[in-house]
Amino acid sequence: MDNKKGKAQRTRLILSLLSLGLFVYLLGQAAWPAGATFLPPDFYLRLDPLVTLIVPLSAREIIYRLIPGLVLLGATFLLGRFFCGHFCPFGVSLDLVQRSKSRWGRRGRQTWPGRPGRKYKYLILAVMLTAALAGYNIGYWGSPI
Repeated sequence: MDNKKGKAQRTRLILSLLSLGLFVYLLGQAAWPAGATFLPPDFYLRLDPLVTLIVPLSAREIIYRLIPGLVLLGATFLLGRFFCGHFCPFGVSLDLVQRSKSRWGRRGRQTWPGRPGRKYKYLILAVMLTAALAGYNIGYWGSPI
């Protein structure tokens, strides 16, 4: 059983690092375009579930470029938070920083015991969705991408 868990963690790490590499490549393509790429530079932005919800609501139009985000959002309802755990470049970056801290002998202190702010995340999402319905796009405050 432990072998399966180790293999799953290794697979997750490889997928995460590949995703981070792809993000850095696309970021470079957005900053310094060098011809056609196999993916659009805003690929990760199109996958962002918060952008997928907030932008069309505030613009009051269907934005076809965000359809991959809708597919991801639907898959998230079925599979859980697999994008955050395996592919999101922000999550990968946080994991790498946390691992590097523990390797260099600095243990990360838990500054918020019990994580009291977690109970407010749905309230913040509701405020963002309400603002989007009113025509204001404040999704960039909560989107890591």
